[in-house]
Amino acid sequence: MPAVDLASQLRDIKRQVAAQAELLQRQAKLLDELTGVQRSSAESALADCQAVQQRLEKQLEGCLFAKASLERSLASAKAETPEPRGSVVVEEHVERPAAPLPGGSPTTDPTGSD
Repeated sequence: MPAVDLASQLRDIKRQVAAQAELLQRQAKLLDELTGVQRSSAESALADCQAVQQRLEKQLEGCLFAKASLERSLASAKAETPEPRGSVVVEEHVERPAAPLPGGSPTTDPTGSD
């Protein structure tokens, strides 16, 4: 009788192992599908980012060329402009109070006696 019980237990264990193997196989397949979708999504996002980066690099290059052209034009215009014979220095000094005076604007006397 013990040999029959052992054989029966062994068959039960083999069935359980087979069921677990089938479950693991289904889970592995689902996991592969899920990671494949995520990988595909990540690859698509990366491709989009790279395309945007390329467009930005082209725009930056165009801006740098335009800046260099403007700088050359400015230098050329400055070189063609005759030097003034004399120079004049103009200075302007404006004082403003830190806070407005009570009852009036910062530049007017509220009493009206300027």
